[in-house]
Amino acid sequence: MFSAEQKIHAQGTSVRPGDPCAIVIFGAAGDLTKRLLVPSLYNLRSSKLLPQNFALVGVTAAKFSDEEFREKLTRDIHEFARSPVDKELWDWFIPRLYYQSGDFRDPNLYKQLKDKLAGVDKEQGTPGSYLFYLATAPQFFGEIIKQL
Repeated sequence: MFSAEQKIHAQGTSVRPGDPCAIVIFGAAGDLTKRLLVPSLYNLRSSKLLPQNFALVGVTAAKFSDEEFREKLTRDIHEFARSPVDKELWDWFIPRLYYQSGDFRDPNLYKQLKDKLAGVDKEQGTPGSYLFYLATAPQFFGEIIKQL
């Protein structure tokens, strides 16, 4: 089986990691995140397609600290990765994982998230470049977009 990087090289396309960024996942404690999103990000890093300056910020109503969120995702990646998890590769992710809890309908959540992202920018060198992923029930889409 070929890696994404090998397939792209075979097609004659040059490969480079993306630009520095933070991915913010609303609904980060759910099934989509643990089964698909985090394993996909892991595979991108394995293929050298994630930038060095990268962070993932999870947002849900569940009460987690950054450390508890890191522990949860560590358990999840070991359960849902397609192949055995490379310890060195996963260790690269751990300090880049952050968490913000709150109600998606509460304007205060978005103020807290703004502050969290400012800290992430300083720690990880993600200069205000964010990708927001809504892994939530559709009824929350409008409210989240409005608040952002």
